Amino acid sequence: MAMPAWNVSGQYYETCNCDFVCPCVPGQLAVRPTKGDCQFAMAFQIERGSYGAVSLDGLGFIVLGLTPEEMGKGNWSVGLVTDARATAEQRDAMTAIASGAAGGPMAALSGLIGTFLGVESAPIAFDRDGRGPQFGRRLKSLLTDAAHNATKDAVTGGFGGLRWRRG
Repeated sequence: MAMPAWNVSGQYYETCNCDFVCPCVPGQLAVRPTKGDCQFAMAFQIERGSYGAVSLDGLGFIVLGLTPEEMGKGNWSVGLVTDARATAEQRDAMTAIASGAAGGPMAALSGLIGTFLGVESAPIAFDRDGRGPQFGRRLKSLLTDAAHNATKDAVTGGFGGLRWRRG
């Protein structure tokens, strides 16, 4: 079956447990995280988007993960949180985009994932007052022992807008 054409545009937020500024992106994923491992969250606020005929307008998703050493070495443990307001079709579409299965920018990272910890739904709200996106409950079940019992109660930081398209 052919992969549907898709596009999303909106805001992207990123944070990790590194001191001050994450060294991984400017270091092309070859730099050791400042705390030895990297616990990260990448949040996507979809202002407008679609996956084939499925509208993704106004939804969001958050990729949570742990890398045990330099990101480029792989063996990431990753979980996905999708917006609780999403239908099953929308959740499947966001999972395909976030996992890289639908192609696009996340496909370049998919080969680094060693353990997929699953998908959960939770309320996600994006607030531009400086606090970043918030989600409504602790997600310890996604990042259990494989992620050093890491939890994220709020995602802060960010790099501005996103605009992705495939097809």
